[in-house]
Amino acid sequence: MPLDPEFKEKWCTALESGDYKQGNGSLRSDSGYCCLGVALEVEGKGKWQAVGYNFQYVDGEDDSISVALPKRAFFSRTGLEENQAYELADMNDSTSDYLGKHSDFKQIAKFIRENY
Repeated sequence: MPLDPEFKEKWCTALESGDYKQGNGSLRSDSGYCCLGVALEVEGKGKWQAVGYNFQYVDGEDDSISVALPKRAFFSRTGLEENQAYELADMNDSTSDYLGKHSDFKQIAKFIRENY
């Protein structure tokens, strides 16, 4: 299933907007968002719950909780594939910098537009 074009555009626009501080290690924390956390925020089907310095995302459709990756309902609604999510999380993670993979949100948005 291809990435939903309307969702893709909203997500990329949000990543490029400067409204979200980039973080890593979880979908959202006190230090910022992973690119996938921004995707959840844009989609708006669930809610964030604070847990220490991280946030859990409770998906409104399947009542599942996630800290590191979105749950299956998100993938089926948006068309993003799980392997793509892992690839984007790796690009977002600052610990991947030693592999030359760390990308800022604008680079990630460009990658999404060109590849998904």
